[in-house]
Amino acid sequence: SEILENAHIAASELIDLLEEPPIGLDEIDPAAGDDELRQGVAANAADDFATAAGWFEQSHRARPRISSLLSIANMRLKLGEGPIAAYLYAAILEHPSASDGEREMAGRKLPLAEIQLEQLQADMAQPAPLQPPPAPAAASAAMGAAMVGGGGGGGVPAISPEPSWLTQAAAEASLTSPPPGPPTL
Repeated sequence: SEILENAHIAASELIDLLEEPPIGLDEIDPAAGDDELRQGVAANAADDFATAAGWFEQSHRARPRISSLLSIANMRLKLGEGPIAAYLYAAILEHPSASDGEREMAGRKLPLAEIQLEQLQADMAQPAPLQPPPAPAAASAAMGAAMVGGGGGGGVPAISPEPSWLTQAAAEASLTSPPPGPPTL
């Protein structure tokens, strides 16, 4: 599927930076990417996982490291992006420069990413449920006005106070006849 293919391409690009660092990486300051890493940690602490992932990716591009790749994978997992997280965790497990701690974390998180991946595949295999068409606005507003008890106090009691949008929609519907009054016995 296109989603899996795109996840593989994105993960491969990040993984390839470990094998083929940008030209001149030898001359890069050893602290390169540290500011971005700190921004990513702060965004993660604030539960802003998308922003954190972006900062971690910038840090990784400035100085490719297994630790930054692991941070990217963790954020992608938190965002529910199991396919890209699974590719990244699998690459970390196989990479010769990964530490035991990095491999251990990737090994713990890979099954979680695979569950998200399986769920995505199951969701893609099922057709979308059919939804009933929406009611026309004027008819819906008129029906809502009648249900709330419009005119003469003889309508059905409302379950909750009428929302202002419903009142406005009923007024704009310009009903040609007033709602029925209370039934006569």
